[in-house]
This record gives sequence, C-alpha cells and structure tokens, in this order.
Amino acid sequence: MSEQIGPWPTDFSQALSTAGGGWVAKGARVRDPVVVADDEDPFLTLEEAYRAAYYFVLQYYGRERIAPLMLMLSDMKLEGKQQTSDPAHWGDWLASVEKALASPDLPEPDAPLDSR
Repeated sequence: MSEQIGPWPTDFSQALSTAGGGWVAKGARVRDPVVVADDEDPFLTLEEAYRAAYYFVLQYYGRERIAPLMLMLSDMKLEGKQQTSDPAHWGDWLASVEKALASPDLPEPDAPLDSR
C-alpha cells in the first residue's frame, strides 16, 4: 500500500523538513525511499518520478541559481496529467525513462559549449 504525497508545495524550502535521514514533505505521511530494505526498491508512478526529478533539479537550482536551470524548471512545470508547460518535455521524459529501463549505465555528458 502506497501513500501519496501532496499537494505539491510552491515554496520548496518551506515545504520540506528532514525526517528519518531524508527530505520529506512537512506534515505528510510518506514512504521513505531513503529507509528501505536492501532487497526492496521504492515504486513510483511516472508522474511521481517526474516530480522527484523536478525536485532534484529544484534543490540544485537552490545552490546554483543559473538561468538554464530556471528555464528548465519553468518548462518542466506540470499543468495537468502528463502535461508540462513545454509540451515536448513529457515526451522527453518518457524517452528518458525508456533509456533508463534499457540500461543501468549512465552516459557521460558532453563538454559545455562555452569551454572551447
């Protein structure tokens, strides 16, 4: 039985607290993916995993406030079920999920264009 987290906060820093060694939404009862048995993986729906990726980028943006990350977050906003601010992002997400399921290896990123 899984419990849902929500509604999703608009202010990241106000909405999260540390509990059980990991970040969890304040006041929400959640399954804690940080504390699972060695032989057990947390199961997420595509939308839950997408929101997790959004929060991952958002927390990085909190440390590195650079325009490309802000633009990415703006385009990633969910506006409905499987509908993002930039319509191409949901399709890009599904393609990324397929790649992740096809191989456990992560590709190396290309060098930044501005480092030439």
